[in-house]
Amino acid sequence: MAPERLNILHTAFHTAKLKGLRNNITPAPISFASELLGLLTRKINIERKHHGKNIKDSYSRALPTHVYTALQKWALVTQEKWPLLDFNASYPHYWSADSRDALFDAHLDSLSSQFTGFSLCHPIYNDHTIYLGLRHAIYSATLSTEATATFMFLPSWSGSMITNPYSSLLDAYLHLCYKLGKFQLLRLPTLPLNPGLVKRLPYPRPLGISISRVWNTAALLHLSNHNTTGDIPEANWHLNNIASHPIRNARHAETAPGLKNFEKLHSDKMQTTRCSHRPALVEVAPLSHHFKPGLTCRLEILGLHRW
Repeated sequence: MAPERLNILHTAFHTAKLKGLRNNITPAPISFASELLGLLTRKINIERKHHGKNIKDSYSRALPTHVYTALQKWALVTQEKWPLLDFNASYPHYWSADSRDALFDAHLDSLSSQFTGFSLCHPIYNDHTIYLGLRHAIYSATLSTEATATFMFLPSWSGSMITNPYSSLLDAYLHLCYKLGKFQLLRLPTLPLNPGLVKRLPYPRPLGISISRVWNTAALLHLSNHNTTGDIPEANWHLNNIASHPIRNARHAETAPGLKNFEKLHSDKMQTTRCSHRPALVEVAPLSHHFKPGLTCRLEILGLHRW
């Protein structure tokens, strides 16, 4: 685990304490070190439940920092709906599937509420999970009365998304969904403690990632004058004059599966309005003041063999 990631997690842990998010969690947390080890253990256990190679691979691919920065700059993104351990510290809100991750200032279960505002979603590479996440974004854009846009980063196996089950959703809701472009995402291996081992590590193959935007009319009007092509230069863009495309928030004539249950969900604002923006990293004491070398080394070894 990189030192930057440790600092981000430490800041989130400290922020959760200031917000009083630890008060209702049992058993009560002992220390940042013990909870960090628990976080890594939960991640490993989740990975072990999945036997598919693609799903396991998704836990080793994180979006580059400049992608987060670009979306925050030109698309006003403030929420990350499906982060693993790679959430971006500059985003005020992110979600997790485990309630104990509230200790790291995470909201619980992004699919438990309707999306509002501007979000990024990079789910695990499981077809059913991606289908549910994409459908949730579509229904949110359909029903929301305010500007709502979700930027989906989806795997494009063999350079194409035609055969993926969730592609049918993109095609069925062309009035809400736009395929903006694609780029190659590397799986970066954790560097071993012995630099001599670096040359013997297999170099990971890049994976094609498709960037799709799911938005409603209000979001289109809000973002139509923004351009991201220069901020993510490695992407191949196929942008048209999307500002002139008609967008309808009306539902399809047929009954959309799951829409009735979706309407019963509350807005994600019920979660986000309870939490203020996390402090900057400089407001928290550096990790070197809290960690012993042996513990830090142990975490690095765990990352080498498990991640």
